[in-house]
Amino acid sequence: LTQNDIQTMFSALWNSINNANTRTKSNQSSLLLLQIVYAEPTRKVYGLGDAIKLAPGTRDGNPLRDEQIRSREDYSLNFDRLRSIAASPAVSEILFYTEADDLRAQLSGDKFRAMEI
Repeated sequence: LTQNDIQTMFSALWNSINNANTRTKSNQSSLLLLQIVYAEPTRKVYGLGDAIKLAPGTRDGNPLRDEQIRSREDYSLNFDRLRSIAASPAVSEILFYTEADDLRAQLSGDKFRAMEI
């Protein structure tokens, strides 16, 4: 598996999701792709499913509750746990791809590096 193979896989993943317009994915698009690069292949970090928290957004100053998410304004992403995972000696770096400028700004910093697709 070469780096070019990985790049091709990420590109296919990102583009196939965004180009597969089905009834169940209507008006959905990719937002963030992450790759955790470990310092050693046998040393892992567990609990990555909780690395990013989804927090309800607000409308007219009031938090949204029990409503369907319809747009990016309806929620925010909290990366605090992901930052603490990045600080682990087990993690060499976290590569990410997003087309959202606000997320790119939030993920800047030590061990975070934007990838190209």
